[in-house]
Amino acid sequence: MFVGKGLDEQEPAGQLLGKMIEAMGLNRNDVVIAESIEQAEALQPQAIVEFSETRATHSPHHITTFHPSYLLKNPEAKKQTWEDLKLVVKTLGIKTPKKEK
Repeated sequence: MFVGKGLDEQEPAGQLLGKMIEAMGLNRNDVVIAESIEQAEALQPQAIVEFSETRATHSPHHITTFHPSYLLKNPEAKKQTWEDLKLVVKTLGIKTPKKEK
């Protein structure tokens, strides 16, 4: 589950989120996107990725990482965010797709 505002597929941040989800080996239809942490916690998902302007890994099941809109303005933060997302991938036991060379 992903938590953050402004993540509509039509918005640049939402488009970047779609790419992030695909890189994790998931499809946007496989995940839930909520606007508040309260919504997310009520659904009791296996993992929560909360987007913010700051980064703080709470646990493998709940991380706070950079919002896609922040990443669009600060591309140097993408590597840190990918490291956070890989923690979720590992926690959920997802196999990420191999990049073609």
